Amino acid sequence: MKNFSIALFLSILTTSLFAQKELSVGETVPSIIIEKWIANAPQNKDFRNKAIVLEFWATWCAPCVAAIPKLNNIEDDFKTNPNISFISLTSDKEEVVQSFLKYKTMNAMVANDPAMKTARSFRLMFDNAFSIPKMLLIDNRGIVRWIGHPDNITSKMISKFVSKCDFAEYDNELKTSSSAFKNAQDIKNDTLVQRAIKLFKDSTTASVCEVIKENSSNTSEMKTHIIGSIEMGFYCEAHTALASVLSKLMNADVSDIEIPKALQNTKVSIIYKGKHSNSLGETNKVIADQILNALNLKSKSATKSVTDYVLVMKDSTRKINPKLFENPKSISLSPDQFTFSGDLKNINRCLQNFFPFNFIDRTDTEGNVKFYLNKKSIQGLIQSFENYGIAVKKENRVVETYKFD
Repeated sequence: MKNFSIALFLSILTTSLFAQKELSVGETVPSIIIEKWIANAPQNKDFRNKAIVLEFWATWCAPCVAAIPKLNNIEDDFKTNPNISFISLTSDKEEVVQSFLKYKTMNAMVANDPAMKTARSFRLMFDNAFSIPKMLLIDNRGIVRWIGHPDNITSKMISKFVSKCDFAEYDNELKTSSSAFKNAQDIKNDTLVQRAIKLFKDSTTASVCEVIKENSSNTSEMKTHIIGSIEMGFYCEAHTALASVLSKLMNADVSDIEIPKALQNTKVSIIYKGKHSNSLGETNKVIADQILNALNLKSKSATKSVTDYVLVMKDSTRKINPKLFENPKSISLSPDQFTFSGDLKNINRCLQNFFPFNFIDRTDTEGNVKFYLNKKSIQGLIQSFENYGIAVKKENRVVETYKFD
C-alpha cells in the first residue's frame, strides 16, 4: 500500500497557489475547517491546547480504507487521554460517508470538508492534485510536527509526540524524514501526470485518448496516480498494472482478467479528455479498445468456475433475533479480528477487503447487526459466523471472464 497514492483533481486553481511553497514541519497551520461532523462528534469542539492527529482520507481510496484497522487500534491506545484528538477529514458528501460507515467502523472523529478548504489553507495542493491518505501530527499550539502516510505512524511515535507538547526539541524519530513529501513531490515531478494536467486545462484541446505502455523496470517504484474521472470528462491513470486497468474498464474483478504471461508485469498509463460521459460503458469501451490496439491484443470470451461462500442460518426455521448479535461492551478485539457493523447485504463489500472471495447473504436478516469477525483465515472467519448461529456453505458457479491474447 505504501507505493500507491490517489490524486484528487480539482477544477479551480488560483495563480497564487502555484507560487506557494508546500506545508512543512515546524509551520503553524490555520484552523481545521469542518462542514459537518458525521461520526464520533466531540462534545467540546474547541481544540485549543489539544494535540491533533489529522488524517485526510476518502471512502473510495483503497489505501485509506486499508489503513482503518491499524488506525482504530492506535486510537484505542489513546482513548482515555483527554489531551489528544483523532480527526479523519474527507471531501466526500455526508450521505456517502454515512453509507460507508454502516459496514466500516472508524474510531476517529469523522467529518467532511467538501470544498477542501482545509487542504487548501494547509497548502497541501499541487497543480490541482492532492495525494491521500495523508496524516499530520499537530501539537497543542497548532505547529505541525510530522507529515506522512498512515502506514508509517505508530503508537510509540504518537506517545512521544504527545509527551513533547511542551515544545521541547523532538528526537530524531519524530522529525520528518526525507520522504515526508514524497507523495506530493511524486505528483509534482511526474512528467506524464503534469502533461495530462496541461492537456486538461488547455481549452484548445477538445478530446484526447492516449495509452502509453511502460517498461515495468522503469516504473516499478513509481506510484499510481489517478486524476479526475471518466464521468467528469478528464481522466489520467498513471503507472498502473495492465490487468488492474482492464478490470476497471470492464467492471470486472482482477481475477476475471486473463492476459498473456509476457504482459503480466506490464504497466500502462491513460490520458483521456472528452465530453462529460452520460454513457460510461461506451466510453470505457473506447478506452479499452485503445489499450488493446496499443498492445496488439484481442479479446476472447471464456468462462471459469468460482466458489462463493453463502451465509445461511444454522436453524433455517426461524428468523434472526437481533439480540443474537449483541456482544459485551467490554469485548477486547485481537489483531486478527475486525468489526462489521451494518446491513448484512453489504457483507461482501466489507469482506473483500480481507478475502479474495464472494460472500452472499441468505440469512434474511432485517436491520443492522454488529459482528466481531476473524480476518486471519477463511477458516477463522467461518468459525466467527458459527458463533453467531450462521453457517457458511460453499457454492460453485460458472462466470464469464475476459481473456486477452
